[in-house]
Amino acid sequence: MDIPDDLQRIDVNPENMASFTPPPPSLKLPSYGAFLELLSGAKRPVLIIGAGVHSSKAEDFVRRFINQSGIPVTLTWGAADLLPADHPSNMGCLGVCGARAANFAVQASDLVIAIGTRLSQLITGGKQALFAPHAKKVMIDVDEQELLKFDSFVLDLPILSDLLVFFTHLPSFKLAFSHEWLAKIHQLKQDYPLYHADSLEAKERINPYLFIEEMSKLASENAIIIPDTGANLSWTLQAFKTKNGQRIFSAWNHTPMGYSLPASVGAALASSEEIICIIGDGGLMMCLQELGTIRRHNLPVKIFIFDNQGHGIQRQTIDTWLNSHYVAVDHDTGLYFPNYKKLAESFDLPFFELKTNSDVLIHMAAIWKQPGPFVCNVEILKEQRISPMLKFGAGIEDLDPKLPAETVFSILEALKSHV
Repeated sequence: MDIPDDLQRIDVNPENMASFTPPPPSLKLPSYGAFLELLSGAKRPVLIIGAGVHSSKAEDFVRRFINQSGIPVTLTWGAADLLPADHPSNMGCLGVCGARAANFAVQASDLVIAIGTRLSQLITGGKQALFAPHAKKVMIDVDEQELLKFDSFVLDLPILSDLLVFFTHLPSFKLAFSHEWLAKIHQLKQDYPLYHADSLEAKERINPYLFIEEMSKLASENAIIIPDTGANLSWTLQAFKTKNGQRIFSAWNHTPMGYSLPASVGAALASSEEIICIIGDGGLMMCLQELGTIRRHNLPVKIFIFDNQGHGIQRQTIDTWLNSHYVAVDHDTGLYFPNYKKLAESFDLPFFELKTNSDVLIHMAAIWKQPGPFVCNVEILKEQRISPMLKFGAGIEDLDPKLPAETVFSILEALKSHV
């Protein structure tokens, strides 16, 4: 926001100014009868948990509910750090760039309970009517307008409540679903990994999924991970294996390029934990000056530049909808990027570089041990795309690259059978 110069020079007495105090959330307890009835009768329930769990400070209560119920959990990006990756209920993130297993689980479910998520288009896909078509839908949210917004389906049970209030007073419950339901989804996680090891051979540049997976092994518990936007955000949330205590911050649907570096400055000033900044080469051009801030205050930020020689997600969008007629997405179509080694040296920052998948596997651990701040350039495959990813208009079970239609059908039918 721009503030006019004359207003900036006005003497202000804060004591005489009107202030705004947001109203407290309603403490009225919801009726639990209908919720418990749906919960107890479900054979294939799924929880979708979003960033509202953090906003309401209800993390511990929701984790307790997950542990008591054993219901499979799918996470929006804003709640990706709620559970460690190896938690038995954690099926991964869902939606447009979600894991296939998580999306299949939602599409085959008979009860979806949305907790602290607005079920945006990035979760439901472009056509809401195709989302969880066989499921009763419950949504718990503190904002009444979020409960009323849907036009392609009607929530079977909208619950207007603060999450902390709701789960603090949740009565005991019984469940009918079989552990076979959870086991089938776990098997799908094994059957549909993000990449296969044999696909990494003889690559001149780095597969970002391999890099993020290796990074997650090295990141400490309680680390703060801040990806930027676009492809590097998607790759991170698809591949990062969270540990207890870690937090992942981004601007999410605001998606401003260049967010993660200044956000990492704030995180480093507010916390003594390990700070990991992941930023694309395009995003870095929006905030180069923050390298000076980091050097001036000697903030121990690990900065990883995803160098895919352009704007990767824009290339992918143009591939999908405009027959690859690129404009201003790389050097050949109008962009220019600096020499990152010289750039880091100009700010007196140590510089490292990873060029191949072998470099990641052999040298990443040694780089990680270097005291921050430092800059590490990661040469990502220029042709690397977000995969899987939903093309607008399809149901979230039908991610690109597409599986054969008969395979998708058989997977969904197998999930629904015997459960």
